[in-house]
Amino acid sequence: MQYDISKSPPFPCIRVEVGPLRGSASSIPNDAKVDTGAAGTIIPTRLAKQLGLLPLGESVLVKAFDPSIPARYLPAYYVILAVGTTKMELKVLAIQRSEVLLGRDVLNKLKLLLDGPSETLDIL
Repeated sequence: MQYDISKSPPFPCIRVEVGPLRGSASSIPNDAKVDTGAAGTIIPTRLAKQLGLLPLGESVLVKAFDPSIPARYLPAYYVILAVGTTKMELKVLAIQRSEVLLGRDVLNKLKLLLDGPSETLDIL
């Protein structure tokens, strides 16, 4: 997969499918930004609504790397996330953003090859 070059510097991204843990809604394909600095995975709020996800009744305090951004509580959801042929049940958080953010909770279950000079990412 090619890096997303719409940002500077370009970042590695990967196609994922996100679906509800229960219910009849189909999985929805999404672009996901690979973020090795993020502990957990975050999905766009619009995606949670599209899938009809119900919050778990808990919120998680999230702190940004940038100290000028205040910490905030985000709602948590359970989803099924597929990356290539790997599927996993996962607790995710939701926030207003355009793409899925893949954190170490997913990345540590995958074998990836990031080739920065070629701006490609491969699932091994």
